[in-house]
Amino acid sequence: SVAAAPCPTRPRHRAEPSPRTPQPEDTGQAGADLGSAAMAGQLLVGGVPVEVPQVAPAEAQAVFAKLCAEFRIDDKVGKHLVQTEGLESLSDFCEYFSAETEVEEKLVSMVPELERRGLQTSRIRQAWHACRAARDAGELRRKHGADTDDLDKLLPDKDLKDLRVAFYRRYKVGFGANVEPSDAMVSRIWREIDRRVCQVHDVFKVKTLTHTYMAARKKQRVGDGLELLLPESEGAAGNAPPPVECVNTYISMLFTLMLAYARAGCRPLPQAPQQGEELGSDSTAYVEVPLDVVLAYHGRVQAKAALLPASRALAWVRERDQAERALWVEAHRSSKKSLGVIIRETYDRRQAQWDVHINTTAASPEDKRGIPGVTSKSSPPAPPPRTQTTQRPAPQQGSHAKTLRNGEPICVNWNKGQCKETDCKRLHVCNRVLRGGRVCGMRNHTSEKCRR
Repeated sequence: SVAAAPCPTRPRHRAEPSPRTPQPEDTGQAGADLGSAAMAGQLLVGGVPVEVPQVAPAEAQAVFAKLCAEFRIDDKVGKHLVQTEGLESLSDFCEYFSAETEVEEKLVSMVPELERRGLQTSRIRQAWHACRAARDAGELRRKHGADTDDLDKLLPDKDLKDLRVAFYRRYKVGFGANVEPSDAMVSRIWREIDRRVCQVHDVFKVKTLTHTYMAARKKQRVGDGLELLLPESEGAAGNAPPPVECVNTYISMLFTLMLAYARAGCRPLPQAPQQGEELGSDSTAYVEVPLDVVLAYHGRVQAKAALLPASRALAWVRERDQAERALWVEAHRSSKKSLGVIIRETYDRRQAQWDVHINTTAASPEDKRGIPGVTSKSSPPAPPPRTQTTQRPAPQQGSHAKTLRNGEPICVNWNKGQCKETDCKRLHVCNRVLRGGRVCGMRNHTSEKCRR
């Protein structure tokens, strides 16, 4: 039998859900997430949002006009791609052709009144290959992370020269090769500041120009678009000794690191004041990292280290320096302030952290060694020099002494039986010298009656 169709004039009533039909609240969290994602207009593939380029038509025209200008393509091609074909971004352009052989058939032949079609075909292919290469490099970077190899890449020679010239024009100062930071150090810090991904560098790994002249760094290809940057090897044999880790070395290499920040940050700020700098002007308003700001920080480190004993200075300075530079990194990544402003504000805020206390300046036994007039438990005081004195000869046995060994006087007249004083101040003891030079000292007999 055929079921009768419902009357179109009567509204259909929704049937009550059967007990076995799951209710909406029983569909689980996955259904809720899918519903919320659909309501928000997101596209999900495997639970990951799909990145959809959103380009306005006016922006598309500007992008393709710049593409044509860079690769010297006729403007008619760019207008055809935007207005006729409807391309909105360079991503559309990358996928517009499946192979370079389609450029002439699919694009060049479709543009009316296009001159030099062969030359235009060649330039369009160059632009297409360049856009696809940039897209592939971006995908590789997202896959493996943007990382240290890209940050360690040297800046072009022109950019490094521009930084050197700008630094000299502003400060009129130069340093030796053993103080100047290496080009690799300047390039890395420049990229860190530009991308706002600054890091806390190990001061003992800072490299100077001297290290650049002696170092060789090689790359090993491990795959398409992947290169492994091998560790640096110093000198011809790669066995140069590492720097001695002491407070003096730390301060000198910290100075090189501060120069690297000033060199990489000597570019003018976009919002710099139009009037020139004068005495007392805020230098952080003109450049990214002023030299006077980083030198003030280095000067404080050096001054505080001079107040500490050598055995404690390195650990004390290193702990506070790394803690302060970590605050630079945190503030630079989480704000839009220039690095120079952050360094100056942190310098003022952490002044109390660099106060040297009395118990810290107390010298340890190791520091006291070799200091004139200072002694310690581990180095006992030297005995006083012996003075030349006239030594008395030892009394002979059987003789008569005038004093005991402690210097008390003995009455000689009493030993002879002739003392007539009623209140004699001398000892009435036997003064006969016995064997070994000791005095008898007995009170019950005189020296004439001594039998010892």
